[in-house]
Amino acid sequence: WLPSSVGGVLWFSMHAAHTSMFAPFPVGMTTIDAAADAPLPLGYTVKSAGPRGVGAWQASRFVFSAAQLDFTRAIATIRVAQELWEARGLAELDNATSELLSGKINLTSVAQRAIQHAVA
Repeated sequence: WLPSSVGGVLWFSMHAAHTSMFAPFPVGMTTIDAAADAPLPLGYTVKSAGPRGVGAWQASRFVFSAAQLDFTRAIATIRVAQELWEARGLAELDNATSELLSGKINLTSVAQRAIQHAVA
């Protein structure tokens, strides 16, 4: 359903799959260079922290560690949050791709929307 310029969806996570949130990125993103039009956000690159002072890996690792205290109860809460986060991300990418196909935005804008979701 995605045009070849988008190329598909890469679901990216920073830590253990069962306790991490996956952020969708268009495969058509051709760079992770900070000087590019749509670089990966702070917190998703080496030794970087997002606006809260914590990188994505650190946040994912914290959720993993906290879940180990009472895994059976924690995983139920984590799964609900994962489903909500990932559904919102896919909906945002779907909307951006529709606008790309109609000529309203370019691929850089699609990538920027994915990045905005990843740091929300």
